[in-house]
Amino acid sequence: MQITRIPAQRENKKTRIAVYCRVSTKMEEQEDSLETQREAYTDLISLRSDWELVGIYSDSLSGLSAEKRPEFMRMIKDALEGKINRIL
Repeated sequence: MQITRIPAQRENKKTRIAVYCRVSTKMEEQEDSLETQREAYTDLISLRSDWELVGIYSDSLSGLSAEKRPEFMRMIKDALEGKINRIL
C-alpha cells in the first residue's frame, strides 16, 4: 500500500475589518472623540498582520434609530454583501 501525503492548503486571506465610529452631538469634544476613535481602531488593526482595514464608517448627530445613521446602514449593507468579515 502506498500512502500519498497531500499538504494542507492554507489560505492566506486576511480578515476584512470595518470600523464603526459614532458620536451623538456636534459638540467640539465629540468631534475630537470621533477622530480619537478612528485613530485607535486604525492603530489596532495595523498591529495585526492577519487583518485588513476595508472601511471606516462614522456617523455624527446620529440619533437613536438606525435609519438616522446612514454610515451604519451602508456598513451593514457592505457586510451583508460579504465585503466585511468583522466590525469593530
